[in-house]
Amino acid sequence: VLFYFGGFKTHISLFPTAKGIIQFEKELSTYKTSKGTVQFPIDEDLPEELISKIILSRIEDDNR
Repeated sequence: VLFYFGGFKTHISLFPTAKGIIQFEKELSTYKTSKGTVQFPIDEDLPEELISKIILSRIEDDNR
């Protein structure tokens, strides 16, 4: 598993596993995070560039 997305009443979650959170910890500091997930508020634009970086990083990790 590289990542999952989930839609909830108040947020959209990205589940990039713990690696995805640790690697981008500084850039994710304004969002609610836990060991393997980050929550983006439903009433804000998604940070598409950041999400792309996280996903591409997970794909690179998988190819190593």
